[in-house]
Amino acid sequence: MGDLKVSIEFCSGNGDWIVEKALLEPERHFVAVELRYDRVQKIEKRVRNRGVKNLTVVRGEAYLFVKESVRDRSVEDVFINFPDPWPKRRHAKHRLIQEPFLNELARVMTGSLTLATDDANYMNEALRLLDRHPDFEGGRCQIEGYGTSYFDALWREKGKEIFYATYRRQPAQD
Repeated sequence: MGDLKVSIEFCSGNGDWIVEKALLEPERHFVAVELRYDRVQKIEKRVRNRGVKNLTVVRGEAYLFVKESVRDRSVEDVFINFPDPWPKRRHAKHRLIQEPFLNELARVMTGSLTLATDDANYMNEALRLLDRHPDFEGGRCQIEGYGTSYFDALWREKGKEIFYATYRRQPAQD
């Protein structure tokens, strides 16, 4: 994609957040990565109905997509919005934010990584992993005007707090 700025959203859900971002930033190319087929169909329908031209929708598992399909240093920013927290200890192996995934993100990214979640335990685990990763620097923050999504609205309606963290990809040491 040459000099085109690229942003990826993982866990795109129904596509509300990323479709709005794509419409607001037509000079940037967005990629929505979602595992569930029914959600991918909803995103694609939104893209068609809203006439979005700068958004590619990928159905697939996030780690494998990055590992097998994304070139080194080809993505400026990454957004991970409301990933499944897999709260039971025995299911933790299914969580998206794990060291191998962060290593792949470090390989492909040049800018920032933003995480949004309603699950405090998941956020704390993600912060622990990101804080000890040598390629990322940042932490928990507040973000005004971040945008909304199906899950953002759902959890806010249920009275849950939304947690954010932003990390910068540190320059590569070549």
